[in-house]
Amino acid sequence: MIGIGFGYEVPALSILGGIGYFFFIMGYVPYMVRKAAEIMR
Repeated sequence: MIGIGFGYEVPALSILGGIGYFFFIMGYVPYMVRKAAEIMR
């Protein structure tokens, strides 16, 4: 998504991609923390 936005120089697409990626990271980090906590026990 971000690559498409930069490739065609469409700011809206790259912004949307960045927001989507940000939310993906926000959701992914707690999941990884939970996994790590289970492994630590």
